[in-house]
Amino acid sequence: MLNYSSYVHKMEVGLRRNGMHPMAVLLLTSITKYPSVKNRWGKPYKISRTEARDWYHGAQSIPQGIKDGADNSAVVRGIEQYFEDNVVPEIYSDKEQDVLDGILELVHDDKGIQKTTRKKLEKLYADGETASFLSTTFLLAIKNENGLFQRPVRKKKSKPLAETDDIEEFENLMKQRYKKPDPMTPPKELAEHELTYATELLAAYADAAKVPEMAREDLQAPGNARFLRDFDRQRRFYYMAETILEASKDMLKLKESECFDKAKGEVYDYIIQTCDSPYDDGYKRLCAVIQRAGGTPLSKAIDDMLLNWMGPGEKQGVCHMLVNDKQIRWVDDENI
Repeated sequence: MLNYSSYVHKMEVGLRRNGMHPMAVLLLTSITKYPSVKNRWGKPYKISRTEARDWYHGAQSIPQGIKDGADNSAVVRGIEQYFEDNVVPEIYSDKEQDVLDGILELVHDDKGIQKTTRKKLEKLYADGETASFLSTTFLLAIKNENGLFQRPVRKKKSKPLAETDDIEEFENLMKQRYKKPDPMTPPKELAEHELTYATELLAAYADAAKVPEMAREDLQAPGNARFLRDFDRQRRFYYMAETILEASKDMLKLKESECFDKAKGEVYDYIIQTCDSPYDDGYKRLCAVIQRAGGTPLSKAIDDMLLNWMGPGEKQGVCHMLVNDKQIRWVDDENI
């Protein structure tokens, strides 16, 4: 059946940020951004992580206000452009066909879709009208009941978590149930949340090259190959950490302050002395800190809570989150 739950399960195959909450915000903003679409208290919608999780699993219906919004004339007129500008660019190009094929399969399987509507959707698919196809099917999905979809997963019979008194067995069951998520791939263009740490990286490279400043384009210049490699590597580390942050909130349903923030704090405590030591330039500081961060020995409680997902790359990526938080920087103030 084509509904919100089945739709996002097909979309997550190709979306760059495919956590339950990021997907809900990305897709539903196409409807909730309109002032006429309000919740039952007459206020604009603010999607919570709990709602996003329940909608994803088909455990809760989409609110009537959002369903009504899917019929709003302004929403219907504007949703294709919204998908063109915001949703399609978030789909990996090599995964786009998988997404389209998956949603077309939902259309074919849903016997409740009228014949004329199905033909219209098939034509949009065949003509390569990606934004129109995805936005039109999304509106249909929103209007359908969201509680009937179950993801086809083969489950092995195991002892219920609540029935085991053995902590080690409990931890093993959790690790079996929640596989470490594949890291997000950094997009070609810098995302807004990357600007602070990326600027600091470029400042470190400029400090090492003894030039006043360095832009991302300068990394392509002769003599800057090591900086270009490092820049790409550090972005990869950052997105590895971001993946665990999102998963800790979406998949494990943990509050950030309960686990990931504490992991960040432990990484900070482990690297701060190294960071505050004297260096000839910011790039040398960056390299020393990143290397040390990868070996951070997280406390067992935090490591277990995060299901041992925090490997060296994730810990190194945390350094860039600390830069974003203004807790560390690579270039000494007097060198700037």
